[in-house]
Amino acid sequence: MTWKTVLLLGAVVGTAIGCHGDEATAPEGTAASVDVLDYAFSPDSVTIPVGARVFWEWKGKAVHNVVFDENPTQLRSAGKITGSYHRNFPEPGVYTYYCEFHGREVMSGVVVVE
Repeated sequence: MTWKTVLLLGAVVGTAIGCHGDEATAPEGTAASVDVLDYAFSPDSVTIPVGARVFWEWKGKAVHNVVFDENPTQLRSAGKITGSYHRNFPEPGVYTYYCEFHGREVMSGVVVVE
């Protein structure tokens, strides 16, 4: 089985069960990981293939969340200090997000899906 097959299978399974989660480690099929630090996402920009997943892991001491501009009431993580969140990206595009506790000017990021 090639890595592309594994990545695709992970994306398909993840899409079937939902777009987000709270796993303690990056789920299989994750194409990029982002650390949620105090007042920064690191890295603040990632590029992934269509169908892949991005995993955010909280590593700071302040409360943060991940809120996507395209649908902020539905595509968001809970506000928290520890834990994780992941989202699958089945369509190409540019997806911007931010932490609503600290604002877009302080804490924002982008996922580019090609």
